[in-house]
Amino acid sequence: MPQLVKNIVLSSEDEDNSEGLGSTPNTPTRINAPLPSLSNYFHGVVEIHASTSAARPFSTPIARQLVEESLPGSSPIPSSPVTPIPSPVRMAATRALANTAPSELPPLSSDGIIPSSPVIGTREEKVAATRRKNQCKRALTLATHKVVSKQATEENKTAIFDEILEKLPANGLTFGQLMLDTARGEIGSWAENYVAALIQSEGQDVTASKALQTTDMAVDNSYVTGFSMVRAGEMLGSVARVATKMLNAFATSAHNLKTNLPLRAGKRFTVVISAALALLGEFSHENNYSQRIMGLYLYATGAQRQTITVMSHLGISESYQNLTHKPRTNIHRCTRRICGDHDPPAPPPSTLPDRPTEPYTQWKGSYASS
Repeated sequence: MPQLVKNIVLSSEDEDNSEGLGSTPNTPTRINAPLPSLSNYFHGVVEIHASTSAARPFSTPIARQLVEESLPGSSPIPSSPVTPIPSPVRMAATRALANTAPSELPPLSSDGIIPSSPVIGTREEKVAATRRKNQCKRALTLATHKVVSKQATEENKTAIFDEILEKLPANGLTFGQLMLDTARGEIGSWAENYVAALIQSEGQDVTASKALQTTDMAVDNSYVTGFSMVRAGEMLGSVARVATKMLNAFATSAHNLKTNLPLRAGKRFTVVISAALALLGEFSHENNYSQRIMGLYLYATGAQRQTITVMSHLGISESYQNLTHKPRTNIHRCTRRICGDHDPPAPPPSTLPDRPTEPYTQWKGSYASS
């Protein structure tokens, strides 16, 4: 490939005469020199004619620099200030940015100024300061590497554990078989105690809600019609969720899960809620709403006293005495309410004889003979 020669015609000024170029002012001078760096942008011979006004960006020092760079063994440092020649790529990028709206430009980001103290003082002080800075940088690098290494180690452990856990069920094994019998017993006891404490706290929550207490309820039509096993189950499912789940699991077998008949499921729900209500009645005698309703139903349908007593012992019904007893009243308070602030009248004298001082058997015989 023939060597590319660029013909650059520039106007020499007065300073060219002092450097010995031999050209007169405003006289075109032709310089033939190989310019490998400009071969990617120009093809052929480029001729630039500089006039007095247009020759300022491409003055004679630039031409001299190009010639010196093309000659072998020339110094890369220019002898005078050089005006940079804009490349076509940079000019195209500048025009593209000029035609771009400010909102479309990418956001500017910077890490900010990195603070660093100047190295001043004697040679020994400068060396010591530089050594300290290098030690700080090394310590920071080591700390970063330590954090990265620790994170990689943890990720490696997690991957190994996950792989082991995935292999256990594939081989018919469980995680509990990796533990000793003593450890398995300790964990089982802890789980039992934890669930028992949790169910006990749920019983306290149900008692505190007063949803099953009848002390503040008025005995009327809504007293009976307001009771519902479905509403009681919804209440227990929200307040005593763990206890209800345990009882439901205790009443559900694999066969029940396989068949899942609606009638059987409804009966099982009633049995579970009835057992939960009976247990809550034993937890606190104030939680006797369901027992009162069942006892009232048995009493109204003509059940015998013995039947109601048996159902009461099972925790299903209220006792016969609680159903038929009269409310206790304070006689002194009622009398004062009738008589006002005056003292109540003295009770009438008793017509029964005074109790003798003899033993009870003798007194009973004398009383019967009289």
